[in-house]
Amino acid sequence: MSTSKWSILSGQENEKPMVVRRNDSIKHYSENPSFSYRIGIAIPLLEPNEVGLPSEEEMKVLNQIEEELSYQLEKDGGSIQVLAITTDGMREFVYYTSNPEVIEQIIYNARRKFSSHEFQFYVKEDKEWSVYKEFA
Repeated sequence: MSTSKWSILSGQENEKPMVVRRNDSIKHYSENPSFSYRIGIAIPLLEPNEVGLPSEEEMKVLNQIEEELSYQLEKDGGSIQVLAITTDGMREFVYYTSNPEVIEQIIYNARRKFSSHEFQFYVKEDKEWSVYKEFA
């Protein structure tokens, strides 16, 4: 969603820095009951620095992964990215979707395209948008 407005938040988790990008343009999605499934896609960093954040080089790859995932998940309007969380050797992309059955194939395709990185993911019902609201 190229016209989205994003905020950057910072804090700590487990005494490590945490950087969060939050999509502030999605209120109407959170009120739509069809977007009731949360997708979490976690990418362990290959070589995090001493505080658990990625190098500039790895950030480029993570940005490419995010672009691919967002394109595939959002192209039909069935999903929306709400967060990108980086902390303690991990980058997690959080989406909400009305179409959870397509997620596994999209992740499979992304894994093949970006074989340098591991993809861990889950899909869970979350009608209340609880993870997004933690950062809202």
